[in-house]
Amino acid sequence: MSSSSPELQLADIEEFLAREAEERVFGTGGQLYVSVDGTPVLDLAVGVDGLDVPVERDTLFAVYCAGMPVLALAVAALVGDGELSFDDRVGDVLDDRRLPDHVAGLRVDALLGHTAGLHRLSPVTYLASPPRAREGLALGTRPPDGWRPGDVAYSEVAAWHVLGMVVEALAGEPTRAFARRRVLEPAGTGDDLFVAGMTDEEYDAHRGRIGVNAQVEGPRLVPLLGERTRRLRALSSPAIGNTASASGLGRLYEAVLAAIRTPPSGPLAGALPAGALAALVTPQSHGADPVMGRTCGYGLGFMVGLGEHDFGTRVGDGAFGHSGFRGMTAAFADPAHGLVVACHLNGSVDPGSLGYRRPALVDTIYRAVVDP
Repeated sequence: MSSSSPELQLADIEEFLAREAEERVFGTGGQLYVSVDGTPVLDLAVGVDGLDVPVERDTLFAVYCAGMPVLALAVAALVGDGELSFDDRVGDVLDDRRLPDHVAGLRVDALLGHTAGLHRLSPVTYLASPPRAREGLALGTRPPDGWRPGDVAYSEVAAWHVLGMVVEALAGEPTRAFARRRVLEPAGTGDDLFVAGMTDEEYDAHRGRIGVNAQVEGPRLVPLLGERTRRLRALSSPAIGNTASASGLGRLYEAVLAAIRTPPSGPLAGALPAGALAALVTPQSHGADPVMGRTCGYGLGFMVGLGEHDFGTRVGDGAFGHSGFRGMTAAFADPAHGLVVACHLNGSVDPGSLGYRRPALVDTIYRAVVDP
């Protein structure tokens, strides 16, 4: 146990992140949100974004795959409504569509658990294609030769595009509208979390809050200016069109954590079925993942076994979370300690540095918040 107080250790974390932002080696700024049993103990913003605009606690960033769990929660809402089951096949839901056989036969839980084999569609190809072509790209993505049921490979875009089609077919409204109404509004994330793209009105209202990430290329940092455009922030993709602050992600995880605890509490406890929530955050698949380049496991829409996902050595076995593009964004909940952590560091760095930076930060948070 550390001899210093939790307050001093948290201040050390803020000082460290601020100093790192000033050095501009791994990025230029970021946000960190930490809470215990729903009470925030740290909510900070440091540095500047890729355009040297000061980062505030409500600055919004592109968080990419870190928003994926929201779609999983939207699927759970449909399960609770009796409209869907995790073992339903895509072709049975989209029965009015002409689907390739390899997609029609996929189960919903295979899409959510990254065992569908739809991992070979590159996000770059997806983004560079006209919107009208993206559905065809997703449906045309095939498993590689030799793919077996239960094999694991992280699908960045194709599986989530198909899941978005399932949600829209059953909900009768755009994915982002259904997710906001059934998940984000009950969770109380407000205007700090947008999934499957902003509407044009939301983009106009919040454009001034949108920060810019930076690609780290050796000694240079290149602002990712496209992230701030309407074309990307209003992109109606549940895998890529995600925008958030760290506190917005943190409040989402607080709501999920409250809903899965015994007894369940909070607004999501009444909005989503307990059994479906439990399935989302418990291990469903595990294996050598060729996309991630490591052996790791997934729930349904959440990462589990977070030690294998570079979340540090202290995260408990029952913890669940998700990270975003190149590890810039990460959020998780640890039920054993009532702990929620959400972080966004705006530098897109090589995976090698992620392997020690994020675990070191998370382990330090445990020493400051959990150990005392």
